[in-house]
Amino acid sequence: MTLDRREKDWTEVLADWRASLEFKNGRYPEDAWSPVYCSWYARHADITQDWVEKTAEIAVQLGFKTFILDDGWSYDERKRVSPKSIVNWYQDVGRWDLFSKKKFPDFKTHREKIRALGINYLVWVSPYFVGTRTPAYTKYGFDKRGDKPFEGNVLADPRDKAYMGLVDDQLVKLMKDADLDGLKIDFLDYIPPSVDKPRGWASHEYIKGLMAKLRSVKPDGLFEFRQSYATPLTASLATQFRAGDVPFEWLANLLRIAQIRLTMGDKVPVHSDPIFWSEYESEDNINRHFLASMAGVPMLSTDLEALSAEHRALTRKWIGFYNEKVRKFHRDGKWSVKYFAGTLQYMTSSVGDEVLVIVNDPRAEDEVAELIGGRKALVLNLAYSEIDLKRGRKGPAA
Repeated sequence: MTLDRREKDWTEVLADWRASLEFKNGRYPEDAWSPVYCSWYARHADITQDWVEKTAEIAVQLGFKTFILDDGWSYDERKRVSPKSIVNWYQDVGRWDLFSKKKFPDFKTHREKIRALGINYLVWVSPYFVGTRTPAYTKYGFDKRGDKPFEGNVLADPRDKAYMGLVDDQLVKLMKDADLDGLKIDFLDYIPPSVDKPRGWASHEYIKGLMAKLRSVKPDGLFEFRQSYATPLTASLATQFRAGDVPFEWLANLLRIAQIRLTMGDKVPVHSDPIFWSEYESEDNINRHFLASMAGVPMLSTDLEALSAEHRALTRKWIGFYNEKVRKFHRDGKWSVKYFAGTLQYMTSSVGDEVLVIVNDPRAEDEVAELIGGRKALVLNLAYSEIDLKRGRKGPAA
């Protein structure tokens, strides 16, 4: 335990503590800073080869550089999350070396089409999940352990060298055979803490070993970790760290991005949770989704084929804005996150004499104006009122 009595802002104290740990950042490929399209909220497991190809083509046209194919690629059933389906959702999850022939009847041709688009291709995996309908569930004795399945799966033990070795082999084979550009590696936080049988360090050592094997296949690969296992200790293992699931919630997305930034520090690729909205969403709220995502690397998961012309145009505008104006502040910037009385007031990133400011609380107007000084500033206003950094607040936004 560390007790710090200095009269400093707690975010500065946290930064000092993080620096004292002496953990090193990883090597982050340039495309770790590129906008991402993810299939999850858009389709869940209702995916097909044809849908992926059409969607990836649209994603490239809109400015995305990475396509994440989420859960649903490894089994035949096409489904959406619902109170009924979630009960046994992961029962077929846990075999990682084969794409569903029903959904991807000609994967070789499919992969060539995706590669020709010039977009990175990642797929979702969850190394600890053992579905109750997979061959491994009985072959490796999971059915006899007495664990009650949750959402159709049980958890493997990271100390189980036989089974985890099988998972490693399958994931390496997947990377090679599918010629993937990386993986979205999910649910690494699901191993429960235990005083009697501690497995925290075993989990870390397993993931560390797995990542070494995956990088031996793809040294410049892209590997996504989620917020709950985005820590200084894992900064060297993955290439991007995503905010936890917050569909429809632009403000929660902003807050979670800020939390990861405080945890990981500067020059680490922090990604937003995928932006998702209904077909009836207002233009103002869509703009807020994108503005909030600019605190990280933006990620989207709407059904691109179903987007209206207006919503496509908004998406193209904001992804272009990120690529042209914001990207450098993530890759090269020094970040600051300011809170007051529990409210996230603003985030800044400075590169040379330029500064990006994301304002969430209009009460910070004068402080932000002073912070900017004479520098060239890019100000993104998420507050529900206009701000004037010279004359003060002008009242309700139009």
